[in-house]
Amino acid sequence: MGRRQRKLDKTLRHGIIYSIVGMLFSIASVFNFGPLYIVGGGLSVMSVVSGFKAKNTITISAGKLRGSTKAWWCIVAGGLGCMLAITFLTLSFGSYLDNSINPQ
Repeated sequence: MGRRQRKLDKTLRHGIIYSIVGMLFSIASVFNFGPLYIVGGGLSVMSVVSGFKAKNTITISAGKLRGSTKAWWCIVAGGLGCMLAITFLTLSFGSYLDNSINPQ
């Protein structure tokens, strides 16, 4: 295994970890663990960036480097984590506005 493949594998490994932890943090915020969706969203964005970076590297290598499926995993799972974080941010902000407009 060449140096470029090892570097690509490291990038993809980090992207997969970011996507999983990002989604877990976003989901954990539903169960009142605080604003973890912010951290989850940031990690998910890092996953998407890692996936696109890896996909670009694989494309440039003209088939010499492998890992296209892992790159797609990073892009799709990271995108899902971003959507979850945006959803929970919107719900949290909406709840805050509702409480400030209609105090109990």
